[in-house]
Amino acid sequence: MILKSNSILFKLLLFTVIVLIVAMSLIMFVAQYQLEAVIDASQNEVYSERIDSILEILSGGYRRLIEKANVVDYIEDYQQAALLTIRNRYHETADYKIYPFVINAADKAFVYSGGLDNPLGSLDKQNIEKVIRLRSGDFIYKNDSAEKKWCVFKYFKGWDWVVGYVIPLRIKYVEVHIFIEKFFVTMLIVSLIIIFAAGYFIVKLISPIDKLTEAAVAMSSGILDHKIDVRSKDELGTLARSFVFMRDVVSDKISALNKEILERAQAEEELSIVRNYLTNIIDSMPSMLIGVDNKLRITQWNKKAHDSIGVTYLEVKGRRLVEVFPTLQNEINRIKQSIEERVIIADSKVELEMGDTTFFSDITIYPLIFESVEGAVIRIDDVTNRIKLEESIIQSEKMASVGGLAAGMAHEINNPLAGILQNVQVIQSRIDKGDTKNIQIAQECGTTMGIINKYMVRRGITSMIEMVMESGIRAAKIVDNMLSFSRKSELVLMPQDIRLLLENMVDLAKNDYDLSKKYDFRKIEIVREYDDIINKVMCEKSQIQQVFLNILKNSAHALKDLIENQELSGLGNSSEDSVTRKPKITLRIKEIGKMVQIDIEDNGVGMEEDVRRRIFEPFFTTKEVGMGTGLGLSVSYFIITDRHKGIMSVRSTKNKGTKFTIQLPTEGYEK
Repeated sequence: MILKSNSILFKLLLFTVIVLIVAMSLIMFVAQYQLEAVIDASQNEVYSERIDSILEILSGGYRRLIEKANVVDYIEDYQQAALLTIRNRYHETADYKIYPFVINAADKAFVYSGGLDNPLGSLDKQNIEKVIRLRSGDFIYKNDSAEKKWCVFKYFKGWDWVVGYVIPLRIKYVEVHIFIEKFFVTMLIVSLIIIFAAGYFIVKLISPIDKLTEAAVAMSSGILDHKIDVRSKDELGTLARSFVFMRDVVSDKISALNKEILERAQAEEELSIVRNYLTNIIDSMPSMLIGVDNKLRITQWNKKAHDSIGVTYLEVKGRRLVEVFPTLQNEINRIKQSIEERVIIADSKVELEMGDTTFFSDITIYPLIFESVEGAVIRIDDVTNRIKLEESIIQSEKMASVGGLAAGMAHEINNPLAGILQNVQVIQSRIDKGDTKNIQIAQECGTTMGIINKYMVRRGITSMIEMVMESGIRAAKIVDNMLSFSRKSELVLMPQDIRLLLENMVDLAKNDYDLSKKYDFRKIEIVREYDDIINKVMCEKSQIQQVFLNILKNSAHALKDLIENQELSGLGNSSEDSVTRKPKITLRIKEIGKMVQIDIEDNGVGMEEDVRRRIFEPFFTTKEVGMGTGLGLSVSYFIITDRHKGIMSVRSTKNKGTKFTIQLPTEGYEK
């Protein structure tokens, strides 16, 4: 049998050893205490008798001294004779090395030191004074070597001497120590016999318990057929038979439990497959699906929601919907209504914002109609591209219809307009005072060209003619823009660096007299955010530059109020808003796939949604009468979408700004 530190056998043996050690210690302590008491009494009696015999010697010498007529002359001789008698009687032997001492109390010095000059028997000054002070008695002290000694002494009044002995305690109790050593050896032998006997009986007692323990360990390891060989008819035998019965019952229960666990595992596996299947279906949907309970806490969050919002299901589970998706604040009442009334509620083309991105969505709220479940599933479909496509189709249809109309109108207007411009030019040449023919005819009429010009200036005829000419040229430009809708001439597209084209138009806008006269483009901060590497764009250079210039002009017009506020701020009359908003146009160029995207964004007055929807319509303008034709952006849209097969769109927020976005195919890519 292996003895383990945590076994009952080890603990019982340890307990037995501890009990024996404690018992032996107590017995030895009591025996030593009793023996030392006996020794003390015996030693006190022995040394008291020896000191008394020394005192008798001193008394005899003292009596003989006082019988002399002249005591003083003989006192030293009688004292030395008495000390010689003591030395001869109590001298050192082979078996006995303890000497008496005699101290003169008056001088506090040894009269006879015996062996006290030996450090083992020395008395220091402090202990000599103690002996003289006490006169008779005994005490225990430690010498310089830390050895304990016993000092016993008595007083001789005749010569004022103190007589005594100093005995080391180890010598005083030497017989006790010898007895204790022999007694310890005897007790140790008896204890070993008891331990071996106890161990034998404990092993016999513990052996059946060990067998039951092995069987229990085997059962815990799943070995239920472990043999239990306990044949005793006492309580342990009864316990063993009960254990066997329990083992059989546990075996049956485990078999049934294993079967149930197997069935449950199969069911959970099937459930997991179904759950994963449903999760994959939900995650594969292009719509955001968000499940909420009746308190609008999130219970479901599919992959589309994760990708759109940027947080995982574990991060949003149990949180309130408005905390995670605050842009749905306006839909809260509809969600509550759907849950309470258990009806499907749909809302289309809802404008939502996520960060800096605004998109349009169709939101459908489906109530959960299970008996014990209250909540809803919110389906959010991004329809921004569909709306843009619808607007693009509408815009294209408008352009197509206007194109045909523009062609007819242009031809009808062009002929009389050409006659007007031609005749205005003839009038200007007929009133030219430097023309020889005009001077001749004026003289024939009895006047001069100077008088005629002076009359025409004073009557405003000259300025009227110039105004007619300017209006005619402007009308001709409008007609030319109208004809651009109907022209289908072939373009020669060449690879161009789009950054260079945009920068050229920014420089042109800064130096454009008409633009600076109205809006002072140079007072607008231009922020550039260009990617380092941009592929060239296939385009017709002049038309793209025209588009850029049109958009920059519109941005400058939108920043008119901020420019004026900036000028007023220099005079101390600026509004509070002008302190934080400075006129700014941000230019961004980046490559997205096979397209280059150009963003021209201002922080001007922005547009209402109904204005934004019509911004690309021909002849639609928000400028004052005479300030714009309404064809600039419509022509730009036509150039980008029809001529260059690109994409042009606009986003705007009232009082925040407007962003035009253009996408053009890169070199070597056909859309």
